[in-house]
Amino acid sequence: MNGFDAVLRVSDPLTWGDVPWRVEAHGRVRTHVLPALAGTGAYLRALLVHTQEQGGLALGPDSGSHLGFNPLGEAAAPIVTILFDGQVPAASEGSGSSAEILGVATPRAR
Repeated sequence: MNGFDAVLRVSDPLTWGDVPWRVEAHGRVRTHVLPALAGTGAYLRALLVHTQEQGGLALGPDSGSHLGFNPLGEAAAPIVTILFDGQVPAASEGSGSSAEILGVATPRAR
């Protein structure tokens, strides 16, 4: 089975236009990615990973200085949103019914 995994990483929940990335990315998958792959029969999994930029790397154990926002040990788990997961619809089916935002997934190691 041929297929693609597309992982989109963001560190801010909003675009420059103050639109949530979850909404913007879903729209871009619908208007650009699915039409480009239509008719291929390919399987696509598109994920949006919001890293929340809460982690960093400490410069020293007692220095109180960090590269980033917080010490690395305090990093929050990323929020993963499934934008599309399945077979790309044929061109004649349009981009309507078969894929919805499926929700927030729990990150897991591979």
